[in-house]
Amino acid sequence: MMSDLIVINKENALEVFTGEKLDDFLKQIEDDAMNFVPDISTDKGRKQIASKAHTIAKEKTAIDKVGKELVADWKNKAALVDQSRKKSREFLEDLKDRVRKPLTTWEAEDLARITAEEELKELLEAWEDALKEDELFDRQKEVERKLKKEKPTSRQDSSAKRK
Repeated sequence: MMSDLIVINKENALEVFTGEKLDDFLKQIEDDAMNFVPDISTDKGRKQIASKAHTIAKEKTAIDKVGKELVADWKNKAALVDQSRKKSREFLEDLKDRVRKPLTTWEAEDLARITAEEELKELLEAWEDALKEDELFDRQKEVERKLKKEKPTSRQDSSAKRK
């Protein structure tokens, strides 16, 4: 019968949880438990069974606690790395924006200039079209005026015929 709990501590935890030692520990606990032959018919035997089950539960808790502490340390280190990564991302993103700002400003001004030039070009084209339409309108009015002068009205025709 095994009297001492199997000890996994901080010094050997990484080796135990990442190598084959955990299987060795679990096999040792299982062998001890399975080799235990209590007498269920006696009060002492039943107490031994309860004690053995309690010992196994303590082993489970002890192993889990060491593993949890090991992982907690990793998580703390990972959190520190993540904080540093975030800090560097934010800093460098801001630095990139500051370095690029003159170009961004120039691009915005250039786009505004190009847009203004295109709008002016469209306005001038519309102005030219309006002038051409106005000139055409003036010509049509001039033609109509000349036609009116040349074409006698029906009153003038009838009076000319009478004479």
